[in-house]
Amino acid sequence: MTTSQDHKKILIIRHGALGDIIFTLGCMAAIRNHHQDADITLLTTEPFVGFLYDTGFFNHIIIDDKPKLHHIKKAWALRQKLRYEKFDIVYDLQTSGRTIRYFYLIFCPYPPRFVGRAKWASDYDNAADWAQKHTVNRLEGLIYQAGINNIPKPALHHIKNGQKPSVLKDIKQYALCIPGTSAHRHVKKWSDDYYADIACWLYRQKNLIPVIIGSYQEHHSAIAIQHKCPEAINLTGKTKIADIASLSQNANFIIGNDTGPTIISALSNKPTLVLYCQETSVKHSLPIGTHVDYIQKDDINTITVNDVMAKINQMLYITHE
Repeated sequence: MTTSQDHKKILIIRHGALGDIIFTLGCMAAIRNHHQDADITLLTTEPFVGFLYDTGFFNHIIIDDKPKLHHIKKAWALRQKLRYEKFDIVYDLQTSGRTIRYFYLIFCPYPPRFVGRAKWASDYDNAADWAQKHTVNRLEGLIYQAGINNIPKPALHHIKNGQKPSVLKDIKQYALCIPGTSAHRHVKKWSDDYYADIACWLYRQKNLIPVIIGSYQEHHSAIAIQHKCPEAINLTGKTKIADIASLSQNANFIIGNDTGPTIISALSNKPTLVLYCQETSVKHSLPIGTHVDYIQKDDINTITVNDVMAKINQMLYITHE
């Protein structure tokens, strides 16, 4: 069995996106627990540095700007930096074409022990059912075959130092509304008008204050929702990643698109409804949580407000039994 005495310097690779980072937290915790005394470095992208450092899993974080191969100076600088560190073992939890190329272009011809999907790596995971597995199960299998057991599921306690905004100090009953999605994936975004109708219904029929969260790019969505439902609270652009974890712990209900904040919020084990278009593979990316459900249609905007109301009623009935 691998021990911290066997491998003093370890590199974990995980770039993003946010939802995928969240899916990886259990494996990151397991690697740290397995190599308790090791010096562990994370290679990731800039948006995730703060909250991932706060997990306590890593001694160091290196920012990967993911340079194109034709950006020779940047690509060479990354190569030299990673080779200079002389890692004893690399866990590639990104398992993308880019990070597979890192094995060949950065670490070869004399690579360290490499756990990932690079074909000639020491710990090549060639699982036949890889494509059928949920992202979490894929990564669990990856590190399990490398000798790591007792792998926890991603959990809210892995995300530390979150704060509940003061505007919610005296509000006891609220629903998180997450109307955004990645800037380049608008096909995954349910209509702001529909979210506004649901916000009004949650407030008037369920006595829940709608709390709208997301990045500042969702501010226009929040304004559209507040136009119909002035009781809604707009926190877009006002919460850090860790704050979302804190907010979700006290929410009565969560509704959102297929996006990182929804995946974080579902970890609270509060009733969470996710809205999908056909582009998303639910079996690969359904959030982790004990009360997660979803509605999926080819075109996300053919999901009606009545569809969502019926599903919310069903979920709240089940959780209150």
